[in-house]
Amino acid sequence: MHKYYDNILLHTNTSSAKFFNDILQLPYKNIYTSHDDFIMCHHDLWALPKIYTYLLQKGPFLHLDGDVIIFKPFSDSFLNKNLMAQNIEEATEYYTSTQNDLIKHFSYFPISVENDFNKKIPIRAINAGIIGGKDVEFIHQFSKTAFEYVKRNIMHLNKINTERFNVFFEQHLFLTMAKEKNKKISYLFNEKINDNEYQKIGNIHEVPCHQNYIHLLGHFKRDEKTCLSMTLKLQELYPDYFCKIIRYFHDNHLNHPYSKLLHETKNFFFKK
Repeated sequence: MHKYYDNILLHTNTSSAKFFNDILQLPYKNIYTSHDDFIMCHHDLWALPKIYTYLLQKGPFLHLDGDVIIFKPFSDSFLNKNLMAQNIEEATEYYTSTQNDLIKHFSYFPISVENDFNKKIPIRAINAGIIGGKDVEFIHQFSKTAFEYVKRNIMHLNKINTERFNVFFEQHLFLTMAKEKNKKISYLFNEKINDNEYQKIGNIHEVPCHQNYIHLLGHFKRDEKTCLSMTLKLQELYPDYFCKIIRYFHDNHLNHPYSKLLHETKNFFFKK
C-alpha cells in the first residue's frame, strides 16, 4: 500500500505495534496502540476489533483487512464516495444456515436485520475486505449498533457457530442499515458474488500482470498452494521484508508449515 499511499495508519495493541514497527519496520505513517484496553468478549469474534477501529475514526477513511493486498491504487472517484465496500455477497448455505440458528436462539436483532430476515428471501451482505467512506456519522452509528447486537446476545453465543456470526454483525448489518437509511454504497466490484464462490480474488500467483487486487479471505488462508504462492511472491517483490520474517522465525525457533521452503531461502539470504 505504501507504494501508492503515504497516509497509512495502523490501529493495534502494544505487542503487535512492536512486531510491525520494531521488528518488520513496516512503513506506516503512524501506529496507534488504541487497542490495549479493548477486551474481546469472545475469541471467535474477530470482526469486533475492526469495528472498534471504525469507531475511532474522526474523518473520511478506507479500512483494508490485513488479508487484502493491492497492486494498483483505487480511483479518486471511488475514494470520494460516502460509503464504500468491496462487493455485494449473495447468501448461500454459509449465510442461510447461520441465519436459521440466529433466528432460533437470539433474543435481539437490530430493526434493519429483523426486517431483512422477515422478507423470507435470501439475504445479501457486503464484503468488508475494504470498507469506509466520507459518511463517518453513519459508520459510527453502524459500529455502535454492531456492538449492541453482540452484547445483547452474548449469552446465546454457545448455541451457534460463533465464527460465522462475524459476517452478520458486520457485513449483513452494514448493508441492511444502509438500505434502511437510504444510504448508497459504492462497490469496488459491481458484480454480486455468492458467498462460497470467491475464486480469482485469491490468485496471488497472477499478480501484478493479471490481478491487481487480492483478498485472501476464508479458505484461501488454509490453502497450501495459495500460501506457498504468497510466500514466493513476497520473496520476489519484497525480499528485504521476506528476509526479516525468515530471520524472525529463525531467531525465535518457530516452526512454520512451509519450513522446508523457508529453510532453503533462509540459507540463501543469510549467505548473501
